Amino acid sequence: MRAHFSFIRAMALANALAAFSLPAFAVADLVLKRDLDTKSDVTCSSETAFGNFVADAVKKSQGAELAILSCSVITGNRTIAQGTTFDATAAAAEVSADARSIQIEATGMQLLEALEQALASAPAASATFPQVAGVRLVIDLGKPAGQRIVKLTVNGAALDFQKTYRVALNEDMAKSLSALASARRIEGQAMPVAADVSAHLQQVGVRDIKVLGRIKTIN
Repeated sequence: MRAHFSFIRAMALANALAAFSLPAFAVADLVLKRDLDTKSDVTCSSETAFGNFVADAVKKSQGAELAILSCSVITGNRTIAQGTTFDATAAAAEVSADARSIQIEATGMQLLEALEQALASAPAASATFPQVAGVRLVIDLGKPAGQRIVKLTVNGAALDFQKTYRVALNEDMAKSLSALASARRIEGQAMPVAADVSAHLQQVGVRDIKVLGRIKTIN
């Protein structure tokens, strides 16, 4: 009998230690560590923390190599203060309810041309300004539109003009960039971007909502 109770106590202690060692989520990971900007004039002219997060969410949902989203999918148009609890419902509310993500296959050359088109109005705000994931860009604003990207990497590797990439993007972006007109759409259901964002936040919390240097500009 004594051995039986010792076993029970040992199991209870092991369970307690396991629970203690689990990473904190819930409240701690849902509290913003810095102000979060979803204002359209900022989102549509520069890389933003929430733009990165939305692009990451869509890239993950679609299982793509990279994501390019038009800034217009982010419609919250406000600043959310540091210390605010930012849960999945709040995150989804910052995204257009009508935005849907799809996946296409595009060559490296098509990708370069599409990004040049998306950035043609920079530094002025534009509805096609891209928020990206899996991509890093250096843009020379002193060059004419269509020739501004001086460095482009995909998942850490130099862009291969001949390679075909799986690209996640919102439907409006796909329609607005003529460079992608001949790109093949990968069959599958269009996904609500807001749902992608909500699911991603539930999984990772707010720790990945930050500016990461994906789009850098030089003059």
